[in-house]
Amino acid sequence: MLHQGPWGVFNTNSGAAAGFGTVAYYAVARWAEDWSNLRDKRNHIDAMDALKYIPFNDQGDIYLSLSGNFRHHGFYDQNAGLGATKRSPSYRSNLRFNLGADLHLTEHVRLYGELMSGEAGGINYYGYTGRWRSKIDLHQAFLEIKGRILGARTGVMIGRYKFLDAPAYFTGGSVYPSIPFSWNGVRGYAFWKRFRVDVFDLTQTNDAEISQKGCTSG
Repeated sequence: MLHQGPWGVFNTNSGAAAGFGTVAYYAVARWAEDWSNLRDKRNHIDAMDALKYIPFNDQGDIYLSLSGNFRHHGFYDQNAGLGATKRSPSYRSNLRFNLGADLHLTEHVRLYGELMSGEAGGINYYGYTGRWRSKIDLHQAFLEIKGRILGARTGVMIGRYKFLDAPAYFTGGSVYPSIPFSWNGVRGYAFWKRFRVDVFDLTQTNDAEISQKGCTSG
């Protein structure tokens, strides 16, 4: 069962064409997931669904979705950096934790917040920068207002969030390093049946101070 938004043909395949990253059962950006189908209890197929849809009114359009993730990656280098480093053999271990809450206040307003932390270490390790390590921080927090204008599904996102309507090497939304980029500002979108518009004014979050205070070099 997919948890994509109401984006019509833009949900084809992975749903990335909608501009909110890959969305299937789960999504790269957890706020891109739509769990509203859990209003119907017949759609509850997982024990964790109770955390994905917590209703606060009889209509079911005011609800909370919780998310969380723990990830560990390990790398073993017999000849690290093709011999360019003096750290051979090397084992690098990195971990990421994140917790999110998505509060929907009817179909027109929602608030999202996500905490994230990254740790990195290992044995004879090398190459870690600030995006591998970070103290727990408010990685994303935004207000979204949605509605219909001129026959289009429209919305405005204000605050801090991932921006995935561009290649990952530009937006920093890839798997490595541990802490993805987040961006601050305003994003507006409009979806018609076969056409969409996306406008934005964003500034990248400066994580350097948090990373430097939260880690020491190995």
